Amino acid sequence: MIITILVNDPGDEAQREAELLEVSWQQCGQSGELLRLLCSRPGLELPRHALARVEAALPWERHPYIDDTFKGYNVPAALLEWLLREPLDSTVLVMGGGSVMREAVTRELSPGKAIACHWENFPEGPGPFGLPDTYSALRAYCVQRDLPLPKIRLPLLIHSTDLLKICPRWLELLGLLRTMPGADSQPESDYLNIALAIAATEYQLTVNTQGLSQRIAVPDDPAYPELSTTYDSARSTGAYLTTLRPVRQPGVRQACVLDHYYLELGAADHLMSLNRSASEIWQLCDGQKTVQDIIAELENRYQTPYELMAPDVINTVIGLKSTEALKLEVHSK
Repeated sequence: MIITILVNDPGDEAQREAELLEVSWQQCGQSGELLRLLCSRPGLELPRHALARVEAALPWERHPYIDDTFKGYNVPAALLEWLLREPLDSTVLVMGGGSVMREAVTRELSPGKAIACHWENFPEGPGPFGLPDTYSALRAYCVQRDLPLPKIRLPLLIHSTDLLKICPRWLELLGLLRTMPGADSQPESDYLNIALAIAATEYQLTVNTQGLSQRIAVPDDPAYPELSTTYDSARSTGAYLTTLRPVRQPGVRQACVLDHYYLELGAADHLMSLNRSASEIWQLCDGQKTVQDIIAELENRYQTPYELMAPDVINTVIGLKSTEALKLEVHSK
């Protein structure tokens, strides 16, 4: 199984970024699980997603030892926290900020090998690791400074055990790079990717760039604007969800009183009341109908235009999914 992961923070732009990835993940037919690690203060209500699982991670953008603020720290820190909390033996696809999928990634990896996107403008020079002299401070902290670095950047396809190995060093290297003179003048993504390349090389991972760049579009990809516009349209209308099939979760008990349904979710004291329209939608979630089928049936029943009926059905289904009353499955005929 391939677990596709995005690490980001709360906020409208981060939510849009996560939803664009969700749309592209579904539309390209990516298998496995989609996970959003949200770096937020404890107690913050997690956002709802139709397909992605959302897990909270402690925010690390303010480094506790060097008093530096940098959002890039969140990526290795959140991944490390998640891997320690949920040990697994699987392939992980770590997405870069703003990246979207254009084709499904199907290759699963064994430990010791990884695939990343090619970094066309990888900085080179006479400094340590073949980097420019601006990175000369690394001489004081890295022993094997003559190791050649792969010209890579996120997204990264890697086995979970390898990711767990490199995350602490990835985080440490980020702190070292951020203490260098002139650090604020460099693009933030450069530090994240250079620290990743060094950590992977020090742990003797074989990293190549074959195939991933063709399947994933990053924001500076020439094809990105068109893809982003297409996915944004599907996101705004909810059209990408209509082919999914809502299936009731096992163990959900129901009762109907005066055309209103009440759902008992898990614990006996967790009772959810559905209004009349939500009750009708719940009745139609029989495990066979797609979201499109449900919209069509209600559209015909009430002679209501699609553009008015669809948002209510989609929002209700997402709400029921977020409470774990439903799961959404890919429909295959």
